[in-house]
Amino acid sequence: MKFGIGPFSMRKHPENPSSHAEIYRQALEQVKLAEEVNFDSAWIAEHHFLGDGFCPSPIVTASAMAAVTKQIKIGTCALLLPLHNPVRVAEDASVVDNISNGRFILGIGMGYNKEEFDGFGIPMNQRPSRMEEGIDVIVKSWTESNFSYEGKRYRFSNLNVTPKPAQKPCIPIYIGAVEEPAIRRVGRLGYPLLINPIRTMQMIRDMINIYNDAAREAGRNPNGTQHILLREVYTLQKIKREQKKKGIDS
Repeated sequence: MKFGIGPFSMRKHPENPSSHAEIYRQALEQVKLAEEVNFDSAWIAEHHFLGDGFCPSPIVTASAMAAVTKQIKIGTCALLLPLHNPVRVAEDASVVDNISNGRFILGIGMGYNKEEFDGFGIPMNQRPSRMEEGIDVIVKSWTESNFSYEGKRYRFSNLNVTPKPAQKPCIPIYIGAVEEPAIRRVGRLGYPLLINPIRTMQMIRDMINIYNDAAREAGRNPNGTQHILLREVYTLQKIKREQKKKGIDS
């Protein structure tokens, strides 16, 4: 079993006097420390237009983390793929993978906040098609020297995306999903899951069963697939601090 840290959101709490510049600097120091104590990975989330300054640019942040570390893997958890041009995602991810010497992981999700899709002028009902086509385009960008693509949402002709990733054949992709149709889609596509931290153990079992059934129906063998499970963890120091605020003896 491997342990990671995050996802970093860079949110500014109303009671926190630190600026966002300081929050990002602190995050880089935390990732360096996580590497020193042998965490396997660090993850960055994405959201847009929130008053607390939730990180809107996880790949940019991943690049900064990669530049100050040497061993720890850096991943997005999750990049909201339907909001992005997939060729641009492929380019940026490949650059980070080269900066990190093959330590980048692309975790993606469809997104769920209507305000984000409205802000970018993208209809929410296009999420599934943008997700599936976007993955196809990204993988082709990483693995083919010259490709064209004709889809419902994206059309590209004779593209050669460079540089290619340091990892071969390509950067690992994980996909977040909550509802059954989305879980089945991930199983059908054959990528591992990013499992939401608010899922109970029974919910997780159900998700894996749905995933496995969909994978087998698509002719894939899901045995041995290593999914990523997110869980919320509180340190003893934080618990004691919260108890003190509430006047509770530890």
